[in-house]
Order: sequence, then structure tokens, then C-alpha cells
Amino acid sequence: KASRTSGGSTFDALPRSWLALTEPDSKRMECFFSHVSAVERCERKIKNAIQGLANQKQLELRCLDEEFKSLQARGDAEKKRLHDDLLKKNTELTSMLVKALED
Repeated sequence: KASRTSGGSTFDALPRSWLALTEPDSKRMECFFSHVSAVERCERKIKNAIQGLANQKQLELRCLDEEFKSLQARGDAEKKRLHDDLLKKNTELTSMLVKALED
């Protein structure tokens, strides 16, 4: 007893004697099931390809997210460095001004 698949459902093929198939009918049925199997294989290949692309895009998005976070951290570090540098220069200028006013 052979098992055939069609549209995602499985059913058992009936023996030819039950169906009283002629030889040409039998050949047409075999051809039909061969085509169904080929279509199902193509569907699986397409689904796998789509899943592969989705996985690739997810990986690319994670990489971009990590790169963005890294750039953001570098930007924050540079902003802090500039702020600290400005604060230091401001303190130096204030000290120079106080000294100049004391003299």
C-alpha cells in the first residue's frame, strides 16, 4: 500500500484492483502524483529559501543594531570628553580671571 501526499494531507492509495484502473488511467494517476510531489518539493524549496532570507535579514539587522549601539557609545564618549574639556577650560579661565581681578 503506497502513501501519497496532496496539499499537505496524506492518504493511502487504494490498490488498482479496487479502482479498476486501466493501464492508461494508472499511468495518468502516477503522472499526476509525480507532479504533485514535484510541486510539494518546489514549495518546500521556496519556503526554505524564504526562511533563509528571513534569517539573513535578522542577522543583518542584529549587526546593524550592534554597530549603531557602538557608534552611539562612541558619540556619547566623545560628547563627555568635549564636555569635560570645556569644563576644564572654563575652570582655568575663571581662575585666571579671579587672579587678574585680585591683582
